[in-house]
Amino acid sequence: MAVSLDPHAAQEAAIELPLERWGLPEDAHVVMDDLVTGQRSTWTGRHHRLRLDPAHLPFAIWRGLPPVRG
Repeated sequence: MAVSLDPHAAQEAAIELPLERWGLPEDAHVVMDDLVTGQRSTWTGRHHRLRLDPAHLPFAIWRGLPPVRG
């Protein structure tokens, strides 16, 4: 979950997924469900950037789905 407390300007941040804690390699593909918009996307690797804009939506909530192991 991410929340911007700035009601006037968009804010950006870097986030880091704890892939090693989940037993995943550095280049893992993690399917993320956006629980606010209903969209699904795949995040690759550990580092990601996000932008929250109070004019659009000042928060985001995701759920990571477990990877399918073959």
